[in-house]
Amino acid sequence: MMNWLLALTVLSAGAFGWATRAEVPVSYQGRVFLWLTALGPRLPSCLCEGTDATCIKDLGPPENILACWGHTEVRFAGAMLAGTLLLACAFASAAVGLLLMRGLEHQRVLEVTGNNPPRVLEKVITRQNPFLDPVAWRQRLVSLERRICRIDVSGQPVGTGFLIGPDLVMTNHHVIEQLVRRAASPSNLTCVFDYRSDGGRAVGAGRPCHLAADWQVDLSPHSPVDEESDPKRRDPTDDELDHAVLRLSEKVGNDVTPDGERGWISLPDTFPLVARDPLVILQHPQGRPLQVAIDTEAILGLNRSGNRVRYRTNTEPGSSGSPCFDLHLTTLVALHHSGDPSSLRAVYNEGIPANCLRRRLVARGIL
Repeated sequence: MMNWLLALTVLSAGAFGWATRAEVPVSYQGRVFLWLTALGPRLPSCLCEGTDATCIKDLGPPENILACWGHTEVRFAGAMLAGTLLLACAFASAAVGLLLMRGLEHQRVLEVTGNNPPRVLEKVITRQNPFLDPVAWRQRLVSLERRICRIDVSGQPVGTGFLIGPDLVMTNHHVIEQLVRRAASPSNLTCVFDYRSDGGRAVGAGRPCHLAADWQVDLSPHSPVDEESDPKRRDPTDDELDHAVLRLSEKVGNDVTPDGERGWISLPDTFPLVARDPLVILQHPQGRPLQVAIDTEAILGLNRSGNRVRYRTNTEPGSSGSPCFDLHLTTLVALHHSGDPSSLRAVYNEGIPANCLRRRLVARGIL
């Protein structure tokens, strides 16, 4: 609004200058003729040509005009016209300013009352954080909850897993390392589904399921470089994916629960996210009932080999083996496996891209 007032004032002053310059002789063009005469010495309104000083008198406009009429060039009318124009512009600018102020005040009232949401004042700040349909999002969350389990060894929670088939659970290799090293029997491992909470308290003991006799479907260890701080000396290989696919003793994925058929989670062909995309992790941190961690600007990037992805979504011990999803909960993004090994302040968590795992499992005829 102030810009409009300033612009109108400048235009008015310019109009006044142009009009007076056209009407006033050169020797008097620097003089101000109208309202400023009341603030200082009275100025002559009748300006004579040449050196006729007798007609330049300190008289009021009417007397001066009558005195000079007929033998001098009366220019008072031009100055009066310019002054009138300037005053009109000043009043117009004041009126426009008042209208603008009233309009803005009216807009504020509408914003407060909610009668007219100010669309121009609402902005999409981060386009990678989309709007979500809460009903659809909640339904997808409930369906995924049924497919995630806490993994216990000898009665102690050691990690998280999730179904990728009717009787196949995926988790991290290091989660079941006791079984691989034969420090524990496969019969000591239990996958506990439906271990959830209501208001912070666990709802029942969950649905336990044990391993089949041929439980070991596919394994690959973690890489030694996973334990190195940056800069790492190399990337992990595709045989160092820190994953384990376990066969259960029953097809728990075909269970029919109160929320519907349990089902399982599909692995995608490609990596679906880019830097600063959100990431959601469903997990059993510290062995607690199922928790959700969300970071809306999570993805930091892939390594050069494309077999590790870093992100900022929070995890805790017990979260290893958790599934990581896009914000819509429609696509499995990664198998969470570790955090920043730095002894200083951690800056990232890390997972195995799900498309890398799918490529391996398809090549082995598992999927």
